Amino acid sequence: MNSSEDLEDDGQRLSDSMLESRPSQESPRKPKTAYEKIRDTLLPILYESKTFNIFGIIYIVLVIGDGAFFFFMMVGWHLPYPESVSRWWLNLSIQVLCGLFSYPALINLPWLIAHTVHLSSPSSSPGVDFNGSPTLSIFFHLPPSARSKILTLKFINISTQWINQWSRIKYPTYESSNSYPGNVLCNVFFAASFIAGISGGIYQLLQEKDVRKDDDAAFEDGPLELIEKVRNMRKSGMTLNEIITEIQKT
Repeated sequence: MNSSEDLEDDGQRLSDSMLESRPSQESPRKPKTAYEKIRDTLLPILYESKTFNIFGIIYIVLVIGDGAFFFFMMVGWHLPYPESVSRWWLNLSIQVLCGLFSYPALINLPWLIAHTVHLSSPSSSPGVDFNGSPTLSIFFHLPPSARSKILTLKFINISTQWINQWSRIKYPTYESSNSYPGNVLCNVFFAASFIAGISGGIYQLLQEKDVRKDDDAAFEDGPLELIEKVRNMRKSGMTLNEIITEIQKT
């Protein structure tokens, strides 16, 4: 017959074995840091709220309008103003255009910082968001190397645009911005910002297209897919109204 000590030992061993046989539970998620709280609050406001969507529409209209005005002034398609007056309007239009280009350079900065920090974290594998949770946001599904290249191009785009903006403030008149060193600073950094922005956008579209090819059911069509779909519809003989209706269904 076992003693009471033996019974206690047997009970303890049984309890330990039961604990060991239980499936391990996931450790609770760590509390968010101050940076993560700010990020998760700020990004939806900047990129998902109706207010900023309205700002985006207004911004596009202003860029198109001022860009057209700048083009007309540059090629001489305007009223027969004296040269000094036409130069003043030409300079004003490029100053406004430069300021408009600085708006996305400011708005996209939180996005750039958030993704740069995320890319250097252990949870940056494709398919998971900032918090390490599965997501259908297609940018998170790009390979880290592709995201790194896109972020680098966006950083060049933003930084050179701010230098360009400084140059336009430093050399505000037509004469100063078209003579050395104003002409070099204003034009070189404008071109660098423009090329980096366009290159980053095109590269991102191509990379996202590759992701959609691998799993087209998981993601909505992007601009390239929509263009290809519309082209195929036109080839099949569909009218414009039929194409619009078909796209709205999807």
